[in-house]
Amino acid sequence: MTERTRHLPGFLPAKTDRYMEETGNITIRPATVDDVPHILRLWRELMDYHAARDRIFTVPPDGPENCQAWIEHNIRSDRSLVLVAESTCAVVGYCIAVITPYPPVLALKEYCEIYDLAVTEAHRRRGVGEALFERVKAWCREKAIPRIEAKVAVTNEQSTRFWRKMGLAPYMEIMHYDLKEQG
Repeated sequence: MTERTRHLPGFLPAKTDRYMEETGNITIRPATVDDVPHILRLWRELMDYHAARDRIFTVPPDGPENCQAWIEHNIRSDRSLVLVAESTCAVVGYCIAVITPYPPVLALKEYCEIYDLAVTEAHRRRGVGEALFERVKAWCREKAIPRIEAKVAVTNEQSTRFWRKMGLAPYMEIMHYDLKEQG
């Protein structure tokens, strides 16, 4: 544990210490603008994986530029949390979580939506994703946000298993109708 991470809001010393002992020198920390190129590399890996399974995830030519602006916006926002998982030599994972309002007809006013949580293939199944999610949960507790949601691509079985392991359960199904395919 470094002095830098010891005082971060939402830092869970016991969890992170255990994680670092088991897997080596991985640090979970808030992202900075300097991390954006590394996050974009991981985002591209994630999008390529999804696009191979469903064309809705096909990235347009201006996709990386738009994603960069969106990540930078979220890094600066007090209603967003952008985290990176950093090894001694590289960013190996990231997470983007945003406090989002519900429609005004619901009793619960807002929730935390996890837009992305990705870990590079070489570092999966080592607790990196779980450590990122633990930090998001701590941040939500600090902000008094009682609910976390994540949209999970049904074609990504690995991700579906991960989120169920983290305790997330389905409550709504998003359906679509493709006019190009259906006519």
